Amino acid sequence: MGLGVMKMIDELFAQRVFERIDKFDEKIDDLCDRMMKVEVDITNHLNTVTQNAEKKERKFYIIIAALGTLFAAVSFVQAI
Repeated sequence: MGLGVMKMIDELFAQRVFERIDKFDEKIDDLCDRMMKVEVDITNHLNTVTQNAEKKERKFYIIIAALGTLFAAVSFVQAI
């Protein structure tokens, strides 16, 4: 084999290697995009769950305060 043939084989080999690397790069980019979407979805879900829990907790304290006030009013009326 001549030097020119070896150089051509090396160039073809390098071209195939770079094509495979490009395919891996595209797959990695796709995975990163999907992971970012999942991260955003999870963050939004956690924020929604946290807000709902805070609303429920707030309602609970309002109900407790209302019952306490009602109990105090009934006790006050009975004392009169």
